[in-house]
Amino acid sequence: YKIPCLDCNFVYYGQTKRSLKKRVGEHKDAVKNQDPNSKIAQHVKETNHAIGFIHAVAITQAKNFKQRLYMNSSHCFISVL
Repeated sequence: YKIPCLDCNFVYYGQTKRSLKKRVGEHKDAVKNQDPNSKIAQHVKETNHAIGFIHAVAITQAKNFKQRLYMNSSHCFISVL
């Protein structure tokens, strides 16, 4: 899945076996609690930007962890190019 920043080109790419709605809720909590282990929370804290949680979308689906990891890494690589 990916979650964009509304104020710059920052896009968070992640992978989960839980529902996207549940995972996005966890990201919202991390921002609210300024979780230092959350890349999204760090971005918000450092830039004061707004994250487009309502624009979070599943990019693709995979049946197991290895497939999710491969797909996540390939999307992250492509986004840097």
